[in-house]
Amino acid sequence: MSDLALAFSPLIPWPALIVLAVLGAGALALMAANRQRGAAVRAFAFALLVAALADPSLVREKRDPQKSVVAVVVDKSDSQNFGARNAQTEEARKALDSALAKFGDVETRAISVANDASGNDGTKLFGALAEALKDVPPERVGGAILLTDGVVHDIPAKAEALGFKAPLHALVTGHQGERDRRIELVEAPRFGIVGKDQIIRARVVDLGGDGARIPI
Repeated sequence: MSDLALAFSPLIPWPALIVLAVLGAGALALMAANRQRGAAVRAFAFALLVAALADPSLVREKRDPQKSVVAVVVDKSDSQNFGARNAQTEEARKALDSALAKFGDVETRAISVANDASGNDGTKLFGALAEALKDVPPERVGGAILLTDGVVHDIPAKAEALGFKAPLHALVTGHQGERDRRIELVEAPRFGIVGKDQIIRARVVDLGGDGARIPI
């Protein structure tokens, strides 16, 4: 797509150029009123001077439409190994790929996120999303889709932290009423002596199907 436009790059500030044009026009008007010879020639020369100071140029702008970027973040954490969650995730991913491919102006970016090597930092989908879109201007982001079991440990406190205003959707795997359970270490000795009993306190936290935390 190409457009022609007239652009100005004045050699002096616009206010000064306007004042000069007004003063010159006034002087030429007086000359014309007094029927002085050469008024028309002077007016033409002055108009050329003002135009030269305005420095006009004809600009041809060529625009290439950019595709919208849709990020698909796939949760590959350990908690996805339960039941049919991985199969559901893969089925949803293929369906999304097929649906997004039908849009000619959409670029899909797929990101897989697994637990870190230590397994202590949890599932960080939003960090991976930000990394995948860091080179994309916010206005080009068409949306983001999370394929996850819902156990995410870096959900931003505010939507503004995402860095874009496009829609964010989450397709949650599993079945209604399922619960995630984890063991939290409450207290443990810093060291132990061989042959001696040690006391370790732990608790089981059951994340119920309705989202409630139920300590057991």
